[in-house]
Amino acid sequence: MKLGKVQSNLSFKRELTEKELRDYTQVLSEAKSKIAKGGKSIFIVHEPCLPEASSTDTGVGHLSSNTSSLFFDYIKNYMGINTVEVLPPGEIYIKTSGFYNTYNGSALSLGTQGINLELLTTPKFNSILPKKEFLKVVAKNSESQKPGFANYENIIGKDSQHEKALRIAFDNFKADKSIDKTAFENYKTENEDVLDKKAIYQILKEKNSGKKWTEWKNETERDLYVGVNEKKQKLINSIKKSKRKEIEFYKFKQFIADEHLKIGRENLNQKGMKLFGDCLIGFSEDEVWAYRDAFKKDKNKIVNVGPPIWKLPALDYDTILENGSPANELLKKKVEFFAKRYDGIRFDCSWAYVSPKLSDNSKFDFKGKILNIIENTVEKVKGDKFDKNDLIHEFEAGKDDFSIFEEDKKIKPFLRNRMKVITSAYLSDEYGTTEAMAKAGVPIDSYVIGVGNHDPHPLRLLADGVLEKINGRDSYRKNGQTDVLREIFKLKQDSIEKPTDFVKYKFAEPMSAKNNMIFYMDAFGRSERFDSQEYNGWANYRYRIPADYKNQYQKAVKSGYGFNPMDALARVFMKKNMDNSDSSLFAKIVKYAKILTE
Repeated sequence: MKLGKVQSNLSFKRELTEKELRDYTQVLSEAKSKIAKGGKSIFIVHEPCLPEASSTDTGVGHLSSNTSSLFFDYIKNYMGINTVEVLPPGEIYIKTSGFYNTYNGSALSLGTQGINLELLTTPKFNSILPKKEFLKVVAKNSESQKPGFANYENIIGKDSQHEKALRIAFDNFKADKSIDKTAFENYKTENEDVLDKKAIYQILKEKNSGKKWTEWKNETERDLYVGVNEKKQKLINSIKKSKRKEIEFYKFKQFIADEHLKIGRENLNQKGMKLFGDCLIGFSEDEVWAYRDAFKKDKNKIVNVGPPIWKLPALDYDTILENGSPANELLKKKVEFFAKRYDGIRFDCSWAYVSPKLSDNSKFDFKGKILNIIENTVEKVKGDKFDKNDLIHEFEAGKDDFSIFEEDKKIKPFLRNRMKVITSAYLSDEYGTTEAMAKAGVPIDSYVIGVGNHDPHPLRLLADGVLEKINGRDSYRKNGQTDVLREIFKLKQDSIEKPTDFVKYKFAEPMSAKNNMIFYMDAFGRSERFDSQEYNGWANYRYRIPADYKNQYQKAVKSGYGFNPMDALARVFMKKNMDNSDSSLFAKIVKYAKILTE
């Protein structure tokens, strides 16, 4: 049965009715269950890039906003999503180009971009922020934002309108004696070690004209937490006393950011969805300053992990396996931070926990030893709710860095049953498909697969035949991928001629798996590169989902570039000959695939 030949007497020029939507979601769920029961369907998004209504838009989106809540209802219904994965939520440090890279942010704290100011105007937060002050931030965003982009400048920095509003909220919070501050006091006590150091770093950085700690002239300030002696402790105590209000304000912002993240997570959980957080491999500049002994050094200079362009400090891998060592403790502290805040965790660059590539040419082969530490740490936090399959590891790397396969092209034993991230961005007959994973002995329930994530070129860019050069290598592999797709789907040689045909088969292949994922830029058929690697500039990490996301998604699907889950399922059914064995369900799938496109 050919997909284009199925007829329907329904009118296609409208949205689904409530009755049809109920049937649609049931068909979607049943079809996915027939292929592989009980898997993850993950929607990957950067929280600041979530949609927001113009009347409440401060410049970034929030998991906790009403607009995002409606958006998640929409993608759950139309895409069958049961898990939302967000990029790292930490404090972001601006670069001269205006590029805000969350993977160079903090690992032990939350950024103020996660604070939903509108919530602070509500009774739930004792209306500590006057409505007029919130609207000033919205108005400032309207004046300064570029349409379609996150306006970090309106949110981050001591002179931002967002920060000014937070100071007003803080003053009101402190002055209002009717507010029960027990939760805040407990939060400060539980997180005192981390929060004190971070607040003091910001104070000293401002004192040193905004320079990074490596450029501070005062040795005591520069090495304040390295071998704390009487002199250093005296300075620490002095700063705490003289800058008490600034330190308290910093802790207040962290507390509120945590509360708002909790609300966002609870909202998703109530919809039957889990929230996964992306645990970055690195640490921010203040964390290196505060926990210096935890990092590997070469001639007193911090060693980096990964490609030079990352500039990410490496933990002291020489001692990381030693229980109680600074590196061991800091790793566990970071993992605990994410385990407490999310239902599940995606671990960025997990190959650096297995066989890290360091700038001083050190070589290690830990196999699963560090991964065991990570898993044990999460289990300690989660207790009876611990599920190893909620820990997803990114083992993908350049061929000179790491491979999940042994020389015989079989999966490495210690990685076999750990949940892995697989993308088909560089699909071949040996990698990036469910068939390739099966040949390599990878269990179908041990990986999550999708056409891409925040890292590679978008699917649409590849489909349109755009030639890119990355590090002098040709990253354009559409022709080779097309041959593999023809083989997988048993297609004729002259098939997949149009770019949109290529897109549809690329979307379809991951639907063969038990666990699949989709990055929001690909779901909406976008052609911009979210992360351009060494060519990153102002626009990267800023592309927002528009407030009229329904219209934009429908346009993308109609164009053939957006993610049409029913179309993808129909192609999988035909691949598996389920169009004949379950023809009734297949007909419903095709019917709804056509409704979405027309």
